[in-house]
Amino acid sequence: MRMLNLKVVPEIKRGPGRPPLSEDEKAARERARLAKAERAQAERALALRNEAIEQSGNPVDQAVAVLRSSSRLSALFGLALGAFVPLASYTVIHVEVNARPELWVLVGACLLFSAFSVFGWARQAFGHTFKALGFVALLEGVLMFSHVVWLSLSGLGILMVLNGVTAAVTLQRRRRISAISSDGVAM
Repeated sequence: MRMLNLKVVPEIKRGPGRPPLSEDEKAARERARLAKAERAQAERALALRNEAIEQSGNPVDQAVAVLRSSSRLSALFGLALGAFVPLASYTVIHVEVNARPELWVLVGACLLFSAFSVFGWARQAFGHTFKALGFVALLEGVLMFSHVVWLSLSGLGILMVLNGVTAAVTLQRRRRISAISSDGVAM
C-alpha cells in the first residue's frame, strides 16, 4: 500500500512559535484592508447615487447612470433591443409594405411598443402630458409618412436612441431590483 505524501500548507495567520510580522507585511495587510474598505464605501455610494437618480425621474440622468453602471452588457442589450423596434418599423414601412400590405400588422405592433416607450420618456422630459403626446405623434408620424429621406432618417435615429435608452434603463432597474430582493444589497 502506498502512502500519500501530503504537504502541510502554513496558515496565513501567525500562530505560536512563528516569528512576528515584519513591518512590510503589516503595511501590506493594512493597505489591503483599507483598499477593501474603500471599495465597499464606493459601492455603497454608487448604489445610493443610482437610487437618487432613479427617484429624480430625469431621463438624461437615468441614461448616464445606466451607461456608467458596472453591468454594461445588459445596458448594451437594452440599447440593441430598443433600437431594433423603430429600425424594423422603418424598414417594413419604406421597403416591404407596398408589396405585402399584411405587414401593416407588424408596423402597428412596432408603433405600439415605441409609442409607449417614447411617451413615458417624453412625459418625464417635458413635464406635460400633451407635449409628450405631440412629441410621440410627430416622431412616429415622421418615421412613417415622411418622403423626405433626411427627415425620416432623423426621426428613425431619434426613435432608436430613445427606445434603446428606455429599454436599457428598464433592464438595469429590473436587474438592480432583483439583486436587492435576492440578497438585500444593491449590486
